[in-house]
Amino acid sequence: MAKRRALARLRTTGPPLLLGVLLTLAGVGLRWVDPTPVANARLEVFDQYQRIAPRPYRPTPVRVVAIDNGSLSQVGQWPWTRLTLAELTERLYALGAASVAFDIVFSEPDRTSPSRLVLDRLFEGDPLRAIDPQGLLDYDRLFADALATGPSVTGFVLTDLGLGAPPAIKTGLAIAGSPPGRVPRFSGAVGNLGILEAAATGNGAFSVTPDADGLYRRVALIQQLGDQMYPALTVEALRVAQGAGTLVLRTTDASGEVHFGDAASVGLEAIRVGALDVPTTAQGEMWVHFTEPVADRVVSAGRILSAGAEDLTGIRPLIAGHIVLVGATAEGLFDIRATPLNRQEPGVMIHAQALEQMILQHHLVRPDWAEGVEVVGLVVVGLAVTGLTIVAGPFWSAVGGIGVLGGLAGLSWYGFDSHGLLLDPVYGAAVVVLVYIAVAVGRWTQTEQRRRSIRAAFSRYLSPDLVAQFAESGEVPRLDSDTRELTIMFSDIRGFTSLSERLKAQPTRLIAEINGILGPVTDAIHAERGTVDKYMGDCVMAFWNAPLAVDDHAAAACRAALAMRAEVVALNTRRRAAAEAAGETVLALDMGIGVNTGEVTVGNMGSTRRLDYSVIGDAVNLAARLEGLSKYYGVAIVIGADTHDAVKGRFAALELDLVAPKGKTEGIRVYALLGDAALADEAAFIALRQAHERMIAAYRSVDPDEAETALAACRAALDPLSRLGIGGLYDLYDRRIAALRSDPPALGWDGVHRPESK
Repeated sequence: MAKRRALARLRTTGPPLLLGVLLTLAGVGLRWVDPTPVANARLEVFDQYQRIAPRPYRPTPVRVVAIDNGSLSQVGQWPWTRLTLAELTERLYALGAASVAFDIVFSEPDRTSPSRLVLDRLFEGDPLRAIDPQGLLDYDRLFADALATGPSVTGFVLTDLGLGAPPAIKTGLAIAGSPPGRVPRFSGAVGNLGILEAAATGNGAFSVTPDADGLYRRVALIQQLGDQMYPALTVEALRVAQGAGTLVLRTTDASGEVHFGDAASVGLEAIRVGALDVPTTAQGEMWVHFTEPVADRVVSAGRILSAGAEDLTGIRPLIAGHIVLVGATAEGLFDIRATPLNRQEPGVMIHAQALEQMILQHHLVRPDWAEGVEVVGLVVVGLAVTGLTIVAGPFWSAVGGIGVLGGLAGLSWYGFDSHGLLLDPVYGAAVVVLVYIAVAVGRWTQTEQRRRSIRAAFSRYLSPDLVAQFAESGEVPRLDSDTRELTIMFSDIRGFTSLSERLKAQPTRLIAEINGILGPVTDAIHAERGTVDKYMGDCVMAFWNAPLAVDDHAAAACRAALAMRAEVVALNTRRRAAAEAAGETVLALDMGIGVNTGEVTVGNMGSTRRLDYSVIGDAVNLAARLEGLSKYYGVAIVIGADTHDAVKGRFAALELDLVAPKGKTEGIRVYALLGDAALADEAAFIALRQAHERMIAAYRSVDPDEAETALAACRAALDPLSRLGIGGLYDLYDRRIAALRSDPPALGWDGVHRPESK
């Protein structure tokens, strides 16, 4: 039995469990592939976190000297002469800048230099061609001289176009661990004039790459040109400001971790710039935690260039000790980028914010263990939701699934807000939703199939309400053999044989007549939670308390019997009206019902080819005999003593006789069921019952005089209750009392009636 239950549970839970496991594994595979739409969804979540909680701006020694619209109005259109840039650089040094980095590439000579004007004269006979350019001013050299007088950093761009010579390396690079193989590699560069590059203290790349959706979220701190690694402009500006000489790159296997895979899969973990550690992605990038636009971060280049001595004194606190980034912010200079917080952010501002984070040691990090944790979490939540959906059902599993989603979102948000961790809730949430929907649908489909199976198996036996209840609960009633107390009913339509004879030439009408009777009768049984065992022509067998337990099953059977009797009366009324309308005579029908309660054997019975759920036992046989006795006693419903004892005081009943059915030696009391509790409480019925009990007692004590007197009282009491239709019962006792007078029974007579037939 335990093995069968285990197999049944496996059949029930196995398919949805397997489905949930497979979908969870598919989610792991999808996480490994990381398709662009899902990756974009993850980035959008991180963007929303930034929009909800942008980095609060704190005064930091980082300043942007902006080539803005005001500067262009004051100085003139871009590009400015290198003489102007030399003057700007010198003023920044004079104001105490810790380092000056240019977010600008100076890849071509300044054509406005007097020396360049002479060299560029192309026409024969031009008088300027006779001038020696060696003695003329060279603005590029003047700018280089200005750069050389202070801590300066030039910038360059790495590309895949294979252009230009490799930029100069101004810093030492030390690697703790294996060489990183995941740092982006480029094939070309757009760099500065050699004279400028040689004069600068540092040299760094300011290339930034957007994500697939066009937003800039990270800045590269280390990039490669061929096999040579280069620091970013921001890293160089920070190094030069600290006076540091070497950058230390720490890779993912720097602490002796066992590394699986080839060298190309080794990534960066952090960069040490002077006294500061900067965590990076495996590709050498840094996530930027953006602030809202801040005016205090910016000083206009035009203001510095046009300031007199007094104005420079006022500007000094803004520049002294600061890392200064010189870059374009004017819209027409085409250095505008889209970030999670600002769709029109100047590129130099992105670098400035990255520098602020380095100095403040405020970082957003997505450590190398994040993906592993997310995969483990994905498996855990996928299996948890699978189990929950199987065990808890749709509603509570939905509540649990929502709780899991909330937990994932809350954990991810907590990691971001409290620790700057970027943990992806998207895959876990997607797996939760996918697994819940798929397993719930699969479970629902399985449940519906199970319900259909239950309905098909029990619709012949049980009422639609009970079948629906079973189907809804999913509990399968026991159909194996069992011994229990049941109440059994047999009913027979009287007069149907004559009706069949009359309608033998009209079989369709005959079927309609029998269905018109059996339909309401079956409904009455089902309404009281009874199980229809079988139809035998115009007979119906039913029982209560199997396969479903029915509380107070004897009373339920009695209510059903009374309802069946009322249906037959109503049916006769309708048939009579229809016959009169058609000018036909109607053959009235009646019903005999026997009800008995007792222990029986119930279960599937039959052969291996065909089984029927039925009952056998002495109580069943007696119920059939009681139905036959109803005609003998002239009453509609006869119930056994056990049924009567179970419902005593709740129905109107009269004792009929002591009867020993064929095959029995001892007599049993049988009763006529006449009505419900309302009839039992009527004064007329109480008078009838009292007179009836006196009559039965006198008859059994062989006192014909007293029996006749009581019988007369019964008939008198029956006048207001003529609707009960039991006058034939007293005609029977009238004959019995007469027999007592004419042929008194032998001494010791037990008063038991012994029918000669079934």
